[in-house]
Amino acid sequence: MHEKIPSPGLSEVKQLRMKFSEYPFPQKPSVMTNWIMDNLTRIENELDHDRSLITSIARKGNVILPVGAPIEENQNLSTKYVLDTSSNITTNFIKSTNNISAIEKQYTVDRPQFPYQELSQNTLGLGHDRLTEDSGLGAIIHPAMIAINGNLLASFPLRIAFSYLNQQPGNIQGGDRQIFLEGRTIPLMKGRMLFSLNKPSKSFPGLKLREAAFHLR
Repeated sequence: MHEKIPSPGLSEVKQLRMKFSEYPFPQKPSVMTNWIMDNLTRIENELDHDRSLITSIARKGNVILPVGAPIEENQNLSTKYVLDTSSNITTNFIKSTNNISAIEKQYTVDRPQFPYQELSQNTLGLGHDRLTEDSGLGAIIHPAMIAINGNLLASFPLRIAFSYLNQQPGNIQGGDRQIFLEGRTIPLMKGRMLFSLNKPSKSFPGLKLREAAFHLR
């Protein structure tokens, strides 16, 4: 999803179709000429899987995609991601509170892996894919946000939750200690959510796979 996959077959068909369309046929193309052109176009469309994916996502209108968030141990915080402000990527950033120093120190991403531009533009939203860390204390840590050039991007699960609540990221505030949205507060510890593994499994709501599939239809 981060970049288009080259397809030699697709490239060949495109070139063939272009050469065929530029050939100096008579003013009124024959039935065979039209048939060949139509089939070359059809084959090109069938081979263009990236275009099919973009079309499907745009048609659904409710797809949220993950952003790769590699965190390097010795990353250079002076290296900043060059953000294309004309893209819809910026609509996925949440407003930052005054204190985001812990997030910037622990979860700054120098090289985020966004889905390629056409794909990003047709999604409902984006969220980072750095989901869990082992705290070593019988709990799981979930980084609620990452920092990209000083901007905050919520996690993939939180972005889905925002969409469920019909909340736009631009209307949400986040920082090291909490996230504010529509009168609700999500407490954080240095930008992280903490889930205890010592509680009985019954304390967490469960959903069977077939039930989840039914709701996703």
